[in-house]
Amino acid sequence: MEKLTKNIFFGSFLLGSFLTIIHANSDDEFSLFDNLQLSEKSPVSDEEPSMSKNKTNSRQKKSKRENRDFEEQDSNKTNSNQEKPKKDPKIELKKFIDKKQLPTPRELRNLVDADVDFNTRSEGNYTLLHIAAQKGNLKVVGVLVKAEANPNMQNKEGNTALHLAAQQEHLEIVGALVKAETNPNIKNTEGNTALHLAAQHGHVEIVGVLVKAKANPNIKNTEGNTALHLAAQHGHVEILRVLVKAKVNLNMENKKGNTALHLAAQQGHLKVVKELVKAKANPKIKNKKDQTALNLAISGKKQNVVEFLKKIQEPKKAPKSKGSQKKEKTSKKDSEYEEVFMTPKPAPEKKKPWYKKAIDIVKKIPKYAKEAPKYIEKGKKLAEDGKKAGQSLSGAIKDLREGFGGIFSKK
Repeated sequence: MEKLTKNIFFGSFLLGSFLTIIHANSDDEFSLFDNLQLSEKSPVSDEEPSMSKNKTNSRQKKSKRENRDFEEQDSNKTNSNQEKPKKDPKIELKKFIDKKQLPTPRELRNLVDADVDFNTRSEGNYTLLHIAAQKGNLKVVGVLVKAEANPNMQNKEGNTALHLAAQQEHLEIVGALVKAETNPNIKNTEGNTALHLAAQHGHVEIVGVLVKAKANPNIKNTEGNTALHLAAQHGHVEILRVLVKAKVNLNMENKKGNTALHLAAQQGHLKVVKELVKAKANPKIKNKKDQTALNLAISGKKQNVVEFLKKIQEPKKAPKSKGSQKKEKTSKKDSEYEEVFMTPKPAPEKKKPWYKKAIDIVKKIPKYAKEAPKYIEKGKKLAEDGKKAGQSLSGAIKDLREGFGGIFSKK
């Protein structure tokens, strides 16, 4: 019985201490499993409740301290976000240009409000206007033009924003830049204008806009090619027609002496060749190697072009008028009569037999018989004229005799 009472007492003691520990650790991270471990490992004594309370109190203090530190850090972060230094707009603009990126509408508005210089260049001499024109962003181009960005600035390759827009076929941007009084005749490092690039890439509408903006179609690049040369070389017939209307020189020669017709024939562009010939391009011009357009077509084995150029260069027979045809007929007849009746033919080397000659004469008798009356009448007139002349001559002799007192009669 004593053992049983001791066990009961010991169990109730353990239960009481267990409940106090759970109550103390309700707000702490200390787990039930940890408390059980402590109770199993450590021997039971009267000081255990007080020790566990001290531990829980220290842990509570530690957690409160950590919470306080976190709140202070958070407040410091918010204060640091609010007190961030403002970005330098010039540096921001340079970053956009160097990366060849466009700013967002809000960023662009901030740059405009900061009155930055939009003519700032990158290492490749690109401006923000170059980038916007190349990427086809009409809104950014409009903002930059209003902000007095210079549209005539050239990058490292010598291209203006107009060059890039024309090459990429951004029609609306080309129109906006033309309105902003961009010079359409600026050359890049290869001597090409915006018109050269548009003609080479087949952008008909852009060629039309540039021609209306007084782009000169006769400007030559470093190879001596005009916009017409490039359009002909790449087979762009519609562009050729636009340039012809703009009064481009059809027979201009490049450094090799080739005209637009040479290049079109060499590449076998039959439609272009026909259009150039129709516009009166000269197919007989020779280049520095003494070759015509036909020669280049033959060497390039462009059969269709060869046939066409040969046909147009064949000598044409002049059409005969009705009057000239009649004269030819009468002159032939007269010559035949003259040969037979007036002037004898020289004897040929090989004489024909007499009967063949007789047959020929007999065949010609009907023709001569028809014309014989004309010759008879002519003979009569001549005889009458001769008589008259003889009578007048005898009368003159009589007068002379009477005048000289019969000198002739004495003799």
